[in-house]
Amino acid sequence: AGMTYCQMIEAVLSAEPGRTGTFVQICKLVESGYREHLNWKLESDRKTHVWKSSVRKILFSNRKFRRSDADKNCFTMIS
Repeated sequence: AGMTYCQMIEAVLSAEPGRTGTFVQICKLVESGYREHLNWKLESDRKTHVWKSSVRKILFSNRKFRRSDADKNCFTMIS
């Protein structure tokens, strides 16, 4: 409760081996762990839930996360 999407991403990645995951994996983990705290409204221009778009934006723009060197489809946290 009261967690930001960034904090949710950090929490789920911290529990994953290698602290990495694809966008789809991260979304599934966030959804299963924080379902009741997510914004389920659909974006006006897309058929995407607001929370999923927020997670995508954070993964690509927040300096706490970057694409994995080993697999560009995976995101990892920067220590």
